Amino acid sequence: MNSKQHYNTHKLTLTKPNKKSQFCSDDGESTTPHSINSTKNNKEFQTDDSDCGTPITPSTKSLQKPQQSKFKPKPNTIQQLFTNTARNVLQNKQTHSDAESKPQKQQEVSIKNHPFRHLIFGQSVQETTLKKHLLLTQRGLIYATKCLKGPSDQFIQSRQVEVPKEENKSKILLLDLDETLIHSYHSKEQAQVNINQISFNVRPYTNYFLNKLSEIYSIFIFTASSSSYASVIVDYLDPDQSKIIGIFSRNHCMETKNGFFIKDLRTLKDIDLSSTIIVDNLAHSFGLQIDNGIPILEWNSDEKDEELKYLTEYLVQASQVEDVRIFNRENIRLRELISYQL
Repeated sequence: MNSKQHYNTHKLTLTKPNKKSQFCSDDGESTTPHSINSTKNNKEFQTDDSDCGTPITPSTKSLQKPQQSKFKPKPNTIQQLFTNTARNVLQNKQTHSDAESKPQKQQEVSIKNHPFRHLIFGQSVQETTLKKHLLLTQRGLIYATKCLKGPSDQFIQSRQVEVPKEENKSKILLLDLDETLIHSYHSKEQAQVNINQISFNVRPYTNYFLNKLSEIYSIFIFTASSSSYASVIVDYLDPDQSKIIGIFSRNHCMETKNGFFIKDLRTLKDIDLSSTIIVDNLAHSFGLQIDNGIPILEWNSDEKDEELKYLTEYLVQASQVEDVRIFNRENIRLRELISYQL
């Protein structure tokens, strides 16, 4: 083991989801049968990013807010860093009346031929939105490729969890929750859905997205939130338990020494990475398997958003290929974005 790497050595266990029973969540609360949980006392295990810190300069302590809900993890500091950096860069680049004064149609024309326009799947997008999304994604990819050091294969094997299999479905789709499928609020007045102290809005076309893709993919939620928080939301999104097979939560993530949660797909036992796709608004989350990832535009309750509608079309095509990693490399082209001058 590298002297810089210090991992917890306790065993991570998993119970297979059962439609007729409930499981004990990672925080000790009763959850729905959607949940795939580890034992109560298990903790996150770590990967190493200690030799390079965070990819940008602001102090994580100064940006981090206190935890406001027992269901949801502390705000993701790297996301805050990316967001603040993107905002500052964009503001500094704008002149007196450039992007803000342009009509939307004019902005759309100016970015029509952008080499990474495809990273926003919707047909309509403003220039500032595209630039921010590309900057956030690029920052995450740089962090992943320059800073993340995952544990050894031997260590991963000791921490793997069983993944339920579905007959006649060869592809797996892993979906993030916050800012991917939903946006949560601290105030009930702002949200459309209020359940068990959790308030949130659901991204447009989520039901269409799940209905269509559950026919060809085994769908799981993979979130850095707690299982109790995720279970409440998944029960609302899929009340008859017909579309989402299970939930991988914070206990199944890898926590870096700087406190960032990474979704290392190698911890999912016996899955074929050539047949697995993960969708997340934060590219660093799938930073150890970049070619498996699709960075979706983060959603903050825009009712006109169409990302899931058009992402569905891409994922239907991906389900028909032999190796989704090659398909993503050729079409999403994240590795090219790393060195692209924004």
